[in-house]
Amino acid sequence: MKKIGRGWLAVLRSSRDYIRRDKEQIREKNLHALQIVSIVFSVLLAIYTIVAYFFFKNPQLMAFYYVFLGLQAVFDCVLLRVVRKDASTRWVQGLCMSASLLIVGFVIAISVFPYPTRPAIFFPPVLVGMAAIFIFSYERLILLLTGYAAVFAALVMIFKTPQALAYDIWSIIPAYLIAMVCAYNITSLRLGDFHSRMRWMQLSIIDKPTGLLNKAACEDACRACLAEAGRGTHALLVLDIDDFKQVNDTYGHQEGDRVLRRLGALLQQGFHEDDVIGRIGGDEFLVLMKDIDERTAGERALEMVGRIAWSLSNHPELRATCSAGLAIAPEDSKDFDAVFARADQALYQAKQQGKNRLSVL
Repeated sequence: MKKIGRGWLAVLRSSRDYIRRDKEQIREKNLHALQIVSIVFSVLLAIYTIVAYFFFKNPQLMAFYYVFLGLQAVFDCVLLRVVRKDASTRWVQGLCMSASLLIVGFVIAISVFPYPTRPAIFFPPVLVGMAAIFIFSYERLILLLTGYAAVFAALVMIFKTPQALAYDIWSIIPAYLIAMVCAYNITSLRLGDFHSRMRWMQLSIIDKPTGLLNKAACEDACRACLAEAGRGTHALLVLDIDDFKQVNDTYGHQEGDRVLRRLGALLQQGFHEDDVIGRIGGDEFLVLMKDIDERTAGERALEMVGRIAWSLSNHPELRATCSAGLAIAPEDSKDFDAVFARADQALYQAKQQGKNRLSVL
């Protein structure tokens, strides 16, 4: 029981993070599900309306069909507009909630009011289905399923005869429990898929020796940052370990890897979490300092060069140092290649001037 409880709480916490971090893919999947569900429900509603008109002859039942057919038509128009305008994640989530309420509301209405002496046959399977159609957080899914079951049970107790009431209550209890189990299992599967994708994505963008972004991921992140509208002034820093080939040749590749790992850790510690930090070559590193002025960027870069020289000199014979080039990307500059070329030229100047120093262009 304790293990189940811990699993339930873990899914609850992880689900919130999943909805926040994977919102774009969730938006696409929910939008696709909305289109399919909307078409299927509209067609079924139209068919059942025609069948009810010719065979059941119940005015109250027909009234419900006409009302929900009209509501579904309005929903279809809104959904079509949302699809054409490429609406936000919040809009799509809202439409998923609306579709869920519309479907369950229709099933509850026709299951309770037109025939109070008959047991409901549609609500239990629909309740179970609601656990799987759309992607919601586990918390929201629990609230929705519990709310639907509670509303149905309350209306049944108020409006149905004792015989129909007994059948409906005994059928809704296992349906609710099955729906909750389905919600837990489906959410767990979605979380497992999300974590696997995140793991593979991380492996594809992370440089293994240092734990920093690899060249492609780092450059893509820098380009995206520079292309953002309304951004501030950024600074691009290129660092290169001085005489790194000599380190490998003299002390071996294991010592060289240790130097790389140490430098990666120093860069992560020395810059902000929002800054872009990556390894772009064998012994070359890149840092994009976001929203920073030239003076502060120069001070942080110079401090990092000194920290690297101090930290990488633990070996009695190894005197590993670092040269760096800094270039400022003003607000009107969106060309990463041009800014990088200036930083790379500044790095070349630092090497020419004696290494273990910072040059700014």
